[in-house]
Amino acid sequence: MFKFSSICLIAFIIGLNCCFTYAAISSQNLVPLTRLHRIYDNYNFIATESDASYAVANNGFIRQNVIGSVVLNAGDSVNELKSIYRSYLPGPTGKDDHLFTYSDSEVNLAVNTVGYRYEGVRFYCGLKANDFNATIPLYRFWTGVRHLYTTNYTEGNAILVTSGVGAYENVLCYIWQ
Repeated sequence: MFKFSSICLIAFIIGLNCCFTYAAISSQNLVPLTRLHRIYDNYNFIATESDASYAVANNGFIRQNVIGSVVLNAGDSVNELKSIYRSYLPGPTGKDDHLFTYSDSEVNLAVNTVGYRYEGVRFYCGLKANDFNATIPLYRFWTGVRHLYTTNYTEGNAILVTSGVGAYENVLCYIWQ
């Protein structure tokens, strides 16, 4: 799903190297990414609709807001979009965690050494800002107990400052409006 600009096409014809640009993802391929919250243990969680509905019905979560959009079925674009894997670490109240990552090796490490349960690819998103016109960074923080996923860096950083533990880990990926 690449497209050439006119200048790039001319450069290609005369033998110059040219960068590809990613085509935009159609809005009909995007689904909402919802932020949920479980009050009794102050746990924030992100999910697409079917996972969000299950978490609300079975795990005590409430919907907070839609933080952006992601691709649920990558189809032909699967090699250009970033697969986001989810693993779950069961634990006592307030200690369970969901790990979202694009890294096969991180999934394997979490499952084989820490005890996370692999739950599969949950959605797809852009690797870098503006890949397929994805512009919203989805940040990943470690709070010292569990992961926090947010599009608001200030929120994640404030939690770290308040608690005195944890770390900013990375931009997990870029999502759409």
